[in-house]
Amino acid sequence: MTTRADERLRRRLERLEAARRSMRRKVEEVLVGSRSELSAPARLRRQRAARRAIAGALAGREGAGRAREIAFHLCDWFEEAAFLVALQLDPGRFSELEIEAGVSDLLAYVLDHVWEAARMAGYPLPCLEDESLDGEEGEYS
Repeated sequence: MTTRADERLRRRLERLEAARRSMRRKVEEVLVGSRSELSAPARLRRQRAARRAIAGALAGREGAGRAREIAFHLCDWFEEAAFLVALQLDPGRFSELEIEAGVSDLLAYVLDHVWEAARMAGYPLPCLEDESLDGEEGEYS
């Protein structure tokens, strides 16, 4: 049985998904010339080139395998990064709901990637000041 709360949540999620699609179209519009004019395969080639550049720059210090992993974690959230850049370039173009959708994508997806890249590169994770990275049960390893 569907409750009113379930129905409200379903409608809210539908609105957010519509806002997410609209937000992505607007990101394309704002970033015309740097991104929109490229085909999907061309964008993918650029993303791979960026990943290779990061891995190459870090390979000497981190080793090739670890450098590739760090590069992956820093490049896997291209769409979310594009939203953030587009929002900074033209904040008035986006509705509050579109911004909410973009921010929720950033918070849900980017943090784990940046966290893992920092952990792999040996950067201190300040929110774990009082905790061991190994944890009692190895939850961070």
